[in-house]
Amino acid sequence: NFQEKDCIRAWCSTLADGIVISFHRLAAEGCKPTAANWDDLKVYTYSTYPNFAAWHIRHFADIAKKEAQICLLVKLGFIPSEMAILLVTSRQNIANIRKCLLKRYFEKDGIPADFDREIQTL
Repeated sequence: NFQEKDCIRAWCSTLADGIVISFHRLAAEGCKPTAANWDDLKVYTYSTYPNFAAWHIRHFADIAKKEAQICLLVKLGFIPSEMAILLVTSRQNIANIRKCLLKRYFEKDGIPADFDREIQTL
């Protein structure tokens, strides 16, 4: 019935949102996610943002793992300092990668935040 479907959807959403919260906690604690954590985050992001998923899948073959992970984190609203912790790199490297991705995939020159805006529109 309708109410049961809403409850199931809400429960699944709560469980799925848990992966995003757990990534924020990992960043706050200075911990690196496992490969399984990344897989869970990708599944959540793809199921929540199908247009982003189509774009990400289309470019996944020619994108480095770290770049693909940055795309996921940007889509989910993580800030550069969190990304740097989760990917064990510097904030400057995160900024450089986002700027390069803007040029490569959106054919635009700009600042890292411009890449974030493009990803948010997907």
